[in-house]
Amino acid sequence: MNDDLNGNGSNIGQTPGQTPAPQPQGSKGKAIASLVLGIVSVAACCIPAVPFICAVVGLILGGLSLKNKEPGRGMAIGGLVLSIIGVVWGILYLILYGIGTAAILSGM
Repeated sequence: MNDDLNGNGSNIGQTPGQTPAPQPQGSKGKAIASLVLGIVSVAACCIPAVPFICAVVGLILGGLSLKNKEPGRGMAIGGLVLSIIGVVWGILYLILYGIGTAAILSGM
């Protein structure tokens, strides 16, 4: 027994005569790149400067993806969140590194 409405399997779950919803056009490349860079910025938190650079680029790509309303909105938001965490960790790392360096140089 054929359960689809049109008999050809192409419009399952749609009423006869209804056209399928258009799929968003464009690439998810910026959103994916933002997510990957956000993950790298959090995962590589022990390496000096790398997480901060990755996080800044991830912020830019995620913001551009959301601004241009490209597909992959969830990945772009995830990339932004992880990139923000990476930036905060990068700034905290620089502050603590500066304090430690100053303490060593002053002879504690």
